[in-house]
Amino acid sequence: RLAVGNTGRLAGAWAVENYEGKLIIGPDGNGETGSCLSVKNLGAHGDTAFEVTSPPTPVTGGAKFRLRFSWRANRSLEQLGGHKGHYLTQLEWRDAANQPVEPQSFSFGKPAKEWQTAQVTGAIPEAAASVVLRFGWDHPNLSVNEFFALDNVALEVQPQRAAFEPGGEIVSRPMRVA
Repeated sequence: RLAVGNTGRLAGAWAVENYEGKLIIGPDGNGETGSCLSVKNLGAHGDTAFEVTSPPTPVTGGAKFRLRFSWRANRSLEQLGGHKGHYLTQLEWRDAANQPVEPQSFSFGKPAKEWQTAQVTGAIPEAAASVVLRFGWDHPNLSVNEFFALDNVALEVQPQRAAFEPGGEIVSRPMRVA
């Protein structure tokens, strides 16, 4: 499930960039909770750069956020690198003109056959009006029979104003104090 916001639904169509078409990128039924995104190399050699990108999602600058997702891979994904602004793993905060203002990169970790849960938290940059989620990399390459899977992607943004009152009153029946 790739979701953004509170609806739990996919926020528009995600774009897929598959350099030289060497990878198989698409849904797979072996997700943590059903279907997941799978990126596999079943026999190609050479550059396997790719990226899966969400459409821009509106956010409020200064608000706190949490990006949660599940992942697994049979290779180390501790150090990821892009190429000339492509094939990146990051939250790309954008301003009202849809221009990047402050990217926030992250990585995954050591090889894991079992599903791992990860999260990225922080404050949205003040100048940000939207965010684009980017999952991908140029290096390291996915070698033959290596894979990466992604599931349960959710971005939660705390509203600026809390959903409660700063003060209140409680009415209760009398209680014995002992």
